[in-house]
Amino acid sequence: MLNSGLRRAAALIMAWRAKIPCRYTVIGEIMSAAPASHTPVVNIRVPRQLWDAYGRCTARINGGRDRTEDLTRHMIRVIELIGSEQDKEDMAAALEELEARRARKGGRPRKPAPELANEDD
Repeated sequence: MLNSGLRRAAALIMAWRAKIPCRYTVIGEIMSAAPASHTPVVNIRVPRQLWDAYGRCTARINGGRDRTEDLTRHMIRVIELIGSEQDKEDMAAALEELEARRARKGGRPRKPAPELANEDD
């Protein structure tokens, strides 16, 4: 009796999960549904401590560069190194779009660099 109840519960869970779209599909829909005037938000899964440590490290690079700027530069380097012609064309179009958007808005002013905790304290 208990075994059949567990099987039924498992079947219900599987049926429910089948109705939920894949996370990658949802992200793709979010990105495709983003208005042309906004840069889409892309989620990544990373442990919080790693994300925080990476943020502190990027803050020490080049006068307070943020994670997004650092990741964007990294993506550009990877595409330049190993990207196909299509990848490079897509990157060039994306960079032109980003430059046009920033020029249209007058550019977003840089946030002041966060103050790092003094290690002597």
